[in-house]
Order: sequence, then structure tokens, then C-alpha cells
Amino acid sequence: MLYVMAGGGALVVLLVAVVIILVVRSRRSKPASYNVDDAAVLEMVSWSGMGASPGTMSLSTMAAPTRPAPAPDATAAPAMIRTMRYAFSGKGPDELTCSAGDRVEVLEEYDDGWCTARNLASGMSGVVPGNYLS
Repeated sequence: MLYVMAGGGALVVLLVAVVIILVVRSRRSKPASYNVDDAAVLEMVSWSGMGASPGTMSLSTMAAPTRPAPAPDATAAPAMIRTMRYAFSGKGPDELTCSAGDRVEVLEEYDDGWCTARNLASGMSGVVPGNYLS
């Protein structure tokens, strides 16, 4: 009889422990609660930062956020506008075909005598021989 009571007591203790664990877990899994007044206060704070109330704001009075203009690059060289002395018929996919007299903007000059240029008339870009430019 004593053994049955001891086993029954252990079962009661086990059931109480399970109930406690379930209650603690259910309280942890619930999101933090707030009441309606808290939401109203948060809305008022966000509108007061804009200098208006929700009733007086309209889309026309709201200014779009602006980004500061980028600082000019001090290392960038000014654009060089040059004229083609001779016609150049580009053979490769990266070469720019130009006629004699075309005005081009030299974007970059290379050590091997070639230049990356943009034809001002067509807007196309590519490489041209530097010695074709005046």
C-alpha cells in the first residue's frame, strides 16, 4: 500500500511539473501586449515630428525626401572634345566607326595609343586610334 501511494505521489508531482512548464511556455510565446492608448500616442508622436496633425496633412504638403548632391570628383579630368582627322572603320566589336570631321569626346587615353571615345553626333562609344584625332 505504501508503494502505491509513493507511485501515485510521483505521478501528481510529474503532472504539476508538466502544467507549470506549459504555463510558462504559453506566457513566453505571447507577443507583448499594448492597449489602444499606446497606439494613439505613437501615432501622435510620429505626426508631431512632421509638424502637422493627421487631419491637416495631405499628399501635396508632404515633401519627398531629398538626397544631397554628390560631391564633384576632384580627380576627374575635364572632357576633351577632339575632331577625327581621318575616317576610321572599326573592325572589332569594341571599336567606334567614325567619319573624318566627326567630333568625339575622349573618355580615356591608353598607353598603346588608343582612346575610348564617344561620338557626339551618334552617341555611340568605342575605341579609336589616338593618332586619328586632332
